[in-house]
Formats: sequence, structure tokens, C-alpha cells
Amino acid sequence: SQYSDTPPPDPFRLAYTHSQTSTSRITMQARPYAGNIRTEGPKHGLVSKGVMRRTTGSRVARVCAGRGVVSASAAVSESRVSSVGAPGVLSVKEHHHQLRAKVVSMMPEGSVIYLEGGEAVRRNGMDVFYDYRPDSDFFYLTGCAEPGFGALIDTVTGKYTLLSAKVPDEMLHWVGALPTLEQLAEEYGADDCAYMDDAPRLLKACDAPVIHSLPDKIGDAAEEAITAMRGMVNTSVLPKKLMESREFKSGSEIACLQVASDVSSDAHRAVIRAARGTSFEYQLQSVFLNTTVGAGLKHVGYPAIIGAGRNSAILHYDRNNGPIQPHDVVLMDAGSEYRCYTADITRTFPAGGRFSPEMADVYDAVLAIQTLALEKIRPGASWEEVTMDSRRLLAQLLLDLKLTKGSVDAIVDMGVDKLFMPHGLGHFLGLDVHDMDGGGNPIPSGLLPGHVVTCEPGMYFVDSLLEPALADGRKAELLNADRVRGMFPFGGVRIEDNVAIMAESVHNLTSVPKTRADIEELARS
Repeated sequence: SQYSDTPPPDPFRLAYTHSQTSTSRITMQARPYAGNIRTEGPKHGLVSKGVMRRTTGSRVARVCAGRGVVSASAAVSESRVSSVGAPGVLSVKEHHHQLRAKVVSMMPEGSVIYLEGGEAVRRNGMDVFYDYRPDSDFFYLTGCAEPGFGALIDTVTGKYTLLSAKVPDEMLHWVGALPTLEQLAEEYGADDCAYMDDAPRLLKACDAPVIHSLPDKIGDAAEEAITAMRGMVNTSVLPKKLMESREFKSGSEIACLQVASDVSSDAHRAVIRAARGTSFEYQLQSVFLNTTVGAGLKHVGYPAIIGAGRNSAILHYDRNNGPIQPHDVVLMDAGSEYRCYTADITRTFPAGGRFSPEMADVYDAVLAIQTLALEKIRPGASWEEVTMDSRRLLAQLLLDLKLTKGSVDAIVDMGVDKLFMPHGLGHFLGLDVHDMDGGGNPIPSGLLPGHVVTCEPGMYFVDSLLEPALADGRKAELLNADRVRGMFPFGGVRIEDNVAIMAESVHNLTSVPKTRADIEELARS
């Protein structure tokens, strides 16, 4: 079993050892990670509240595997220095203690923070519920990925009280017992642990005039208690402070992202190897999930995008039910979660083992853009400048491929390059596939140590974008109509890596091959 008592590997070293095994095996001590997948919603949006919760019964089955359980997330070793000079993954309680202390130091003097992680939402019947994935802000402060929990944090004393759901006696034979309050406090690093039923009493004991929380993260009973004590709830300060804190990743957060990227990278390689002879997109999705779950990462950070042929040009295509022809390119955008931190990796590969001449040129062009962008992504760099340099290279390559006419300046000024790449160069990455900065922006203005971003140029042939442009006189003058229309059946190409900005350098977390020769070799192996 991969869940043994042997020490876990340094997460940063996984990137350098994955080639020796088919799957990065993360050795952990007890039960697998209990985070939960978003079951619905687009990759780049937030999941609706209706698909993010489960009830007590479903929750307990995952929280508890018997008394004295130590979660896999808590079993990962304490900080260890790796070959790239960054600390490794900390235990759950130390990891989130550091993050919680950071947020507490940013709050107004005398603040009290209270929030609830939320319950599950019924899917159908009496005992079938949507799989639960914690709100990222709640998880950031607590490390708790189970529904029905809450947290009370006194910023004056620094006391952190974890609030646990309570399993009725009549449910024990259905779901088993939760760990004791003492065990939960130890696992999550809480100073105290009480039941959610105690939340009104604990809030009244705080006697704070203002309770800071997140929108929709206070239940009715707690809200009644706050009203009774003539307090008020502020939901504007804490969200902003959390965004400011989450923008800059700690070493342990980057290490978590490295683990997610290593396992996801292995899964991408497995999919590329399996593509020849595969008939449908969903069969490749099953290979990805088999690899990530087999390595101990049970959940993905967003619905996988696996499109063959024309489907590869649909940016958020996640039906994954189309056929795969030997001459198709397949675009796969997929990433698994480790302790709720997600990878976000894209590779495009030939289903038959070799790119067609047309798509070989497109692939090389996209790789050239990413190579340029990665060279320019450095501490202190302007994201706007990196983006503009990438756009100008894309414009030149469109001319070289005879897809456009005119000059680089004209193509960029008219936005013709955006017809072929209708999305940004990248975005923040972390607990959400689209993390944000302190101002609520999904992309940085300047790159600073602690930032983690994606770099994901692409080139797509989307008739719904290009046909209107071909009918627009000014844009049509810059397009080679026959050449452009001839590319519609081929779909598109995207290449995406995840990059951590360090103090004086950058670290590419992604280890999937990406030169055309290497991709073709992998596809034929």
C-alpha cells in the first residue's frame, strides 16, 4: 500500500524523481486526503453555493475512519529544505497556524472573526448529497475540509476555537464516530474545540461590538446571538484581508502546489501515452483520474477539459464525450488538488502519434510564445509587458503562418491576434484555479516573490470568432480568408505551465514534456 509508515518524500523532489516511476507515489501515514471536488461549474468561475455542501451523515463518513485518525494532510512531514531552496509541506496545524497568524495581524485592533464552513446540499432523496468542497477562505484559515464546521478567532488573545459538528447517537451505526474534540483540536492546531451548538454562547462570551466574517458564512443561530448582544457583522474587511494574504504564497503553500503539479504532470504523461487507439475523450479523462487518485489525490481543482479535433478550440469544453480520430489533436487542461491547492496544466498532443504538418507549425508557434513568456516572467517583471511581448510574437507568427496579412502593429492594434487567442496569458493560482490579488484581480500587475501564476498561450481556430471578423472590412483586410477557414477543422493548441515567483528567480512547477519531438515520442510510447 502507498499509505505506509515510511517517511513521505520531499514534495519539491518529486519533480526530479517522477520519471523513474509511472506515478508519483505520495507516502502518507493514515487515510487519504479528504478534500472534495467541485462537482459543477466552469473552470474559471466560482461554483454555485448549491453544489458545495453535504449533510452531517455524508460528512462524518469522510471525517472519521475511527478514533485517533490522523489525516493524510496532517501526516506530511514538517518543513524540510529542498533542492530548490524552498521549505517543504508543513503539517496541517503548522501550515494553517502560519496563515491564520498572518491574517490576524492584518485585521483591525480588537477584531473577532467568526465564520462557518457550510453544510451539504441535498442532491436527491434523503441521503444523497453533492460532494463537498470547502470554501477556500474557510479552509485557508482552518485547514478543515469537512462540512458542518466553524471557527471563532479572537485577534486580541490569538485564541482559535474550532467548532465541530455533532453526530447524533442514532446516526453512529450509519456513519461512525467523529474524532473527539481533543483529537480535532490536535489535528487542526486549535487552542480549543467545541460543538457548533456552542457557537451562540461563545459569541456572547466574546462581547465584541463587531464580528468580522465572510458573506453568507454565519448561520441563523449565531446571527441571532450577535443581534441579542447588540453586535454587528462586518463582511467587507475580512474578505479583503484574505485576498491580500492569499496573493502571496508561503513556502509550504508552494510546496503543496508542487505536489499537485507533480501528480498532475504524471497524469498528463499517462494520458498522452494512452491516446493512440483511444476512441472517446472520456476514456482519456478516466486515465487522468486513475493516475491522480491512484497517487492519493482524490479530487481535481476544476472539471477537466479534454477536447479532440474541433473540440480542442472550445476554451472551456468539459463535456468530454466526443470521438477521437487518429488525425486529431487532443487538448487536455486538467489539474488535481493536494490539500485543496490545485494544479492547472494544459498539453496538446496528436492522437495518432504525430502532428499533421498544419498543426505541427501551430504547435511550434504556441511553444515559441510560451518560451518567450517564461523567459520574461521574473521577480519585478510587469505582467502587462510580458503579455504585450507575447501578443506581438503571436502577431508575427500569424504572419509567418500566412494566416494574416499586414504588419505586427496593425494586427495588434486591431486586436486580430486576440481572434486566435481570446484569453489572457495567465492568472494567479492557489486554492482556487483563479486566485486573486488583494484588489480582487485574477492577474497580477507586477510579479513579486510569493506569486504563483500560470503561463498558457494558445492558438485556436474558432469559426464563431473568425467568421464575424472576416465579414468586418477592416479586420478582413488583415486575414487570409481561405487559409483561416481551412484551419477550422483542426481545432486549437494551448500549452500551460504553473510558475512560482521566488525571491531572486522563478520555479516552474510543471514537469510534463512539451517540445513537439518529446510530445510525439511520448504519444508513440
